[in-house]
Amino acid sequence: MSFIKYFVKRIESPVVKYAFVGIANTATDIVVFAILLYIFDFHLLLANILAFFVAVSQSYLINSNWTFEVKNREVNNRSRIFYFLLVNLGGLFISSTLILFASGFMFPIVAKLLATVVVFIYGYGLNRYFVFR
Repeated sequence: MSFIKYFVKRIESPVVKYAFVGIANTATDIVVFAILLYIFDFHLLLANILAFFVAVSQSYLINSNWTFEVKNREVNNRSRIFYFLLVNLGGLFISSTLILFASGFMFPIVAKLLATVVVFIYGYGLNRYFVFR
């Protein structure tokens, strides 16, 4: 099996797709966070909240269309969005708590990266088996 066929076959897995989307979302989240924090001098929590919502919006669009390939958009779309927002508000709480705690002894951007790893694990399980089932 060629490398390309092997790679394409592996990318069909929802967890691999979620990881790719997660990388894009993480990049968006961290770039917006850094710009707001270091260039526009936003408060740590406000920068995190705004960056998180930009990344979450991007995440919903990509995950519903590609990662979990939601087929029937008519059925329960409002409830799916509601549960997605609920899961991600939990992620925001986890992220903000970790950033506030960890930034006391490390650079805020490093604390943000640490929080991102924790929220990735939390978010995959709930999104895969609860929101986009």
